[in-house]
Amino acid sequence: MTKTKKNQMGHRVKLLVRLGPKHQVTIPKSIVETLHLRIGDMFEPQVQNGKVVLIPKQLVDKKLVSSRTSRQRRRARERSQVDEWEDWRHLALNALERAYSDDEPEYTSDLIKEPNPEYEGR
Repeated sequence: MTKTKKNQMGHRVKLLVRLGPKHQVTIPKSIVETLHLRIGDMFEPQVQNGKVVLIPKQLVDKKLVSSRTSRQRRRARERSQVDEWEDWRHLALNALERAYSDDEPEYTSDLIKEPNPEYEGR
């Protein structure tokens, strides 16, 4: 995208910038306003297809990142525990559904032929 600007005579001309003695370049005001750039913003310079490209970057405090990361890890562990519990619950319910059909007879203790001598009657 080539930016253009009208000159004093009303003709459209390409915006040009000059490399200064300390290798500095001034970004034209129209581009700064379009991209909402501010003094002090950080950029990662790259060369892409023979062009200089400035990619806006943000610095983040390491303490914030590490605490946020540990908080996210803890939440992920908690979620995985809940998910595992839900998986076991669904597995048990599905097994019960497969084990007993709707026309399954009611089993009573009268149907027991041989009592279990180790059963304590709890």
